[in-house]
Amino acid sequence: MLKAALSLSQIPFPRTHQLPALISLLKKNNIDVPEAFGKLQELAPFAVDFRYDMLPDEKMKEDQIDFMAERELVRKLGEWVEEMDK
Repeated sequence: MLKAALSLSQIPFPRTHQLPALISLLKKNNIDVPEAFGKLQELAPFAVDFRYDMLPDEKMKEDQIDFMAERELVRKLGEWVEEMDK
């Protein structure tokens, strides 16, 4: 979704799963990224693992991820990107 926001803003971006880098790129290009999306950076270590279903169960328990809160944050990110397209 961050890459969609970059594309909609016609900002070139690298092939990366580094969420902090994508957020930073939006900000550097004067895109007003809601402060709440800064928490997405907490997911950065898991971006590839979640995408490809490679996250071991013990890692999920160890890090105590609040999946419901993260899901809600990602939902809001999706709404934000959709608003950019209007």
